[in-house]
Amino acid sequence: MRTFSATFAPVGIMKKIQIILLCLSGVIGMIFIACKKYVDPTKPDITLTNHYCNDPIAANYNHGFPGIPDNSVCRYPTDFFKGNWQFVDSIFYPDMRFYRTQTLSLSFTPMDQALDTFRTRLTVLGLCPNNTILKVTANKYALALTDTLLPNVNGGQLFCSVSDTVSGFFKRTNDTLRTSMNINLTELSAADTFYHRGLAIKQ
Repeated sequence: MRTFSATFAPVGIMKKIQIILLCLSGVIGMIFIACKKYVDPTKPDITLTNHYCNDPIAANYNHGFPGIPDNSVCRYPTDFFKGNWQFVDSIFYPDMRFYRTQTLSLSFTPMDQALDTFRTRLTVLGLCPNNTILKVTANKYALALTDTLLPNVNGGQLFCSVSDTVSGFFKRTNDTLRTSMNINLTELSAADTFYHRGLAIKQ
């Protein structure tokens, strides 16, 4: 009968292998514990230093967004016109013959916010020598139109006398060197029709 003999590694070698394996597992465990997934640092949001208007009725609503909401930077339709202006008024007949010219000091005053919550309405003083007040309504496009206060007068209102009416518009210009607006008014009087054209400069 054939006999078999088994050979076994010396006990000392086995212990060394076990120690090496334990050390390797310990090192690997420490590496996993020490390491974690890299996360990109949060970058500063430089846009948040910008202030923008957050009032929907303002002409510059949401301009500069995203940023910091700040209604102190809002600009309303009345803001385009309020203040004092010097108007060089050139007056023409309907056939565009020149009649005369005059220089007027105009004052645009916004109406009380309690009565004008949309901040679009103003009064204009200085067009007439008798201090007749003209009422206009402005929009976010820097255009102000004379209010329609009387029926059947082409959208006009009383002007410098009870027999005169006026209609037209005031439009801010894009002039970057000075604050100005174009004025275009039509005066219907008992004597004739007159066109008032010219440029007004903010004082």
